[in-house]
Amino acid sequence: MVIEIDTPGGELDATIDICLRLKGEAPANSVAWIHPKAYSAGTIIALSCREIVVSPGAAFGDAAPIAVLPGLGLQPLPAAERAKMEAPILDELDAAAARRGDDPRLLRAFVATEQELWLIERVSDGARRFADRAELEKLGLEPVENLAPAKETAPRRPMRPSELPLADESPDSWRVIESVDVASRLLVAQEDEAIRWGLASDVVRDAAGIESFFGATQVVRFPESWAESLVRFLISWPIRILLIGVCVVALVIEGLHPGVGVAGAVAFVALLLLVVAP
Repeated sequence: MVIEIDTPGGELDATIDICLRLKGEAPANSVAWIHPKAYSAGTIIALSCREIVVSPGAAFGDAAPIAVLPGLGLQPLPAAERAKMEAPILDELDAAAARRGDDPRLLRAFVATEQELWLIERVSDGARRFADRAELEKLGLEPVENLAPAKETAPRRPMRPSELPLADESPDSWRVIESVDVASRLLVAQEDEAIRWGLASDVVRDAAGIESFFGATQVVRFPESWAESLVRFLISWPIRILLIGVCVVALVIEGLHPGVGVAGAVAFVALLLLVVAP
């Protein structure tokens, strides 16, 4: 099963519910196709799948929880409230790292800004892993920020810390390949970075590419239904604000006139849409 994802993000509770259903009800061979973006909630959902493939130019990440009020925009979160919102996401990412074989610090960098990571390589055999500032200092390596990697024809998947522990070796034994994440921003992975960091396994351009990737003879697509499109429209904040306004105005008009009339019916329909659509 391929989950085609193109989203700027979504609600936290819905995200966790989708992740639970993917792990508990979906076929074991579930693949997320990021086509072309999967920010915030989309990143968490993609990482709940067994594997990720990306379209050319795809990007995902920036998955920290936020609070947004209609008309007021982004709202600051107190430290305790932010920690409470981050806890289920970080737990989900830790579980995803264990299933997929990723370094959990890499996945946590999508959510936590204090994370710093570099990709390093052992000179003797080319084995790679991620390292934080303390590990670089242990190896005597310079933690250079914004270090770009050299072009590669066949990137190698980085190993987990448990698979490649750092021994007490000389600085010449390891070299820094690139700066992956700095403490001043949330991690976002572009197409080439996702492949290089082992987050995605291949680049898939279109449905024909999906067939080739799986060696399939047929692809059956299940598009969004008309009912799902209608619900998506009704639960968007501009429409919900409009329905609230219509409901309030209609109730005022109804209250100014005796009996039950058209205004009362309009208020009832607006209230029904507000309650039922979600």
